[in-house]
Amino acid sequence: MGSSITQTREGKLYLICGGNEDAFRKAEPILKELAAQIRFVGKAGEAAKVKTPVNMVMNINTAGLAEGLGLGAALGLDLTILREVFSQTGANSRVLETERRRHAKPRGQLLFLRRARREGTAESRSNSRAISVSICRSRAPQRNNTTA
Repeated sequence: MGSSITQTREGKLYLICGGNEDAFRKAEPILKELAAQIRFVGKAGEAAKVKTPVNMVMNINTAGLAEGLGLGAALGLDLTILREVFSQTGANSRVLETERRRHAKPRGQLLFLRRARREGTAESRSNSRAISVSICRSRAPQRNNTTA
């Protein structure tokens, strides 16, 4: 299965299938009743291989979203507005779309951040304790304008 619970509930289930192709073809009519889309990927074990990088990318997206929302919170931004901006830019992802319902309430924002930090990267876990943002102005080096 390559779908979230939300997609499944909405009838948008995506199945990644592997195994004996004849057995798959016999089961396909039943699978079509369960799923909006089905993809046969080959022999037994191939679906699990495909699912592994899918999960990796999904977890990276989840951690990235948590980091972005965490930074937004540290900067004092309205997270509802920030999520809307994410959804209309290159920051959009399936994770943001499927988590949107949980984000509808401020408590949901906090639960998502906590869950993502718990499951996410070491940076996310350390940032959950304290986030500090420094903005500095750099100066161009002074030139010596004396002529010899």
